[in-house]
Amino acid sequence: MPQLDTVYIFFTYIWTWFILYLIMLKVKTFMITSSPKKQQQTKLNKPSPTLPWT
Repeated sequence: MPQLDTVYIFFTYIWTWFILYLIMLKVKTFMITSSPKKQQQTKLNKPSPTLPWT
């Protein structure tokens, strides 16, 4: 029954793209709801002294 194989492949293809689409939506809404947090400004570290063997 080759028609059954074709239908099975088609539905697997559709299901895969549907799941990928849902994952994309979930990631997009997650990124929107989690607002960017302020980064704390760190003090600038003084450069280390040069090593004597360089």
